[in-house]
Amino acid sequence: MGSVVLLFLFAAFALSLLGCKEGIILLKKRDRVCKTTGNIVDISTLAAETMKVYNSKWALVMYSVDGQMITSQNRIVVPMSSNIGDPVDVQYDRDNPNVLIVQSPKRFIIFLLCAVAALIIALLLKLKT
Repeated sequence: MGSVVLLFLFAAFALSLLGCKEGIILLKKRDRVCKTTGNIVDISTLAAETMKVYNSKWALVMYSVDGQMITSQNRIVVPMSSNIGDPVDVQYDRDNPNVLIVQSPKRFIIFLLCAVAALIIALLLKLKT
């Protein structure tokens, strides 16, 4: 078996594991997820902010839960165009409202679709040789 085929098989395996992890976390937290809108209070970037490609912004968010203002303990990824004070939709854990939930069904589906695509490519490469 060629090394390229093995690479795609490994990628498919790794992506399916990541997808399963996302799915399990989503299932465990499905009854505890609450949604609200908060405001960005602090932003940090991975690289210098002038670098727009291959960069990301991570934000601390302040939001209201039962009339109490809470600042998140963890950061979430926001668009590069985001600024302090901008509104952002967040999900938090009802039992621990300081923690934002970053898992989403979209990420779960994307991981599994990428795993299937890598597996199909590996199979096609194997059949071609």
